[in-house]
Amino acid sequence: MLAPDIGFIIAARIPPTLPGGFVPFAPDLAVEVVSPGNTKDEIHKKVELYLRYGTRLVWIVDPKRQSIQVYQPNGADNQATVTYLGIANTLDGAAVLPGFTLPLRELFAA
Repeated sequence: MLAPDIGFIIAARIPPTLPGGFVPFAPDLAVEVVSPGNTKDEIHKKVELYLRYGTRLVWIVDPKRQSIQVYQPNGADNQATVTYLGIANTLDGAAVLPGFTLPLRELFAA
């Protein structure tokens, strides 16, 4: 079982009844926050699994480096497009969260 630190599911995909606990399908957006105990291999495997099972957007948030890696499937044999964002960039929700934007400078201000 795999559960992101934060997950978002588009309302139209939520069935009328859900079992208790975790939902039995991939979220549209998965957010993982890198913690000191995470390895690069562990994070990479999570991204791979999210994308394989239908997640349309993955954000890997690295507070220490004040950066975010954005993964989106590109439809070519389980390949993904990766975008690296730094403190001067703005995160957006792509097709999953249209209109959502967040300057990373604001996110990492604290």
